[in-house]
Amino acid sequence: MEVESGNDPNIYNTLGCPGAADEWTCCETIGKAKCGAALEARYASFITPADIDYMKAYGINTVRIPTSK
Repeated sequence: MEVESGNDPNIYNTLGCPGAADEWTCCETIGKAKCGAALEARYASFITPADIDYMKAYGINTVRIPTSK
């Protein structure tokens, strides 16, 4: 699992689990029901199709997607 806090240190603070190192720990802290909804909202807004269109307009044709740390 990617440790997202390395990319966005405030992510877990905004989800209600400050100090969590990863999604798993965050979900253990705030509970599955709340965590699922919070992460889905995060995923839906983190990178949007509009962001991809913006990058394409500037000639960017490659996106690096990290799979682990």
